[in-house]
Amino acid sequence: MARLRKQLLDLSIFVQYKPHEGGVYLPPKILSEKYLTLAEVKELLEEREKEGRLNHAQKVTLDYVRMFSKLSAEKSRELVNLLVEKYELKELTATQIVNLLPQTADELKVFLAHEAKSFKKEELEDMVKLIRDSSGNS
Repeated sequence: MARLRKQLLDLSIFVQYKPHEGGVYLPPKILSEKYLTLAEVKELLEEREKEGRLNHAQKVTLDYVRMFSKLSAEKSRELVNLLVEKYELKELTATQIVNLLPQTADELKVFLAHEAKSFKKEELEDMVKLIRDSSGNS
């Protein structure tokens, strides 16, 4: 996971990385950061692939996200936003949940361990139902 995070960070920095006057490359300036779902990374990398602008790490990352992303980029972002708004989850936690789509309350609890809020059994079951409905696994 840390290796993938570094590759994704490399991708976000690369997007913002531009030559200075005279073609001299300066250290990158991070203009913004955003947690991306696997589907969103897949969409970004496929766009860059069409342009022929993928380095080796990005090609490996694209292979990975093609295997493991389960939703469309739009649907995955909607689910992240819904989890953040409805259950007050951190965006990072919601993104991880959407990436792996836990199917039981016990699987979901693993992701929620670092949340400040504790969840009742009914809330967990409601979240799992929402995840299943969004992923088409009713």
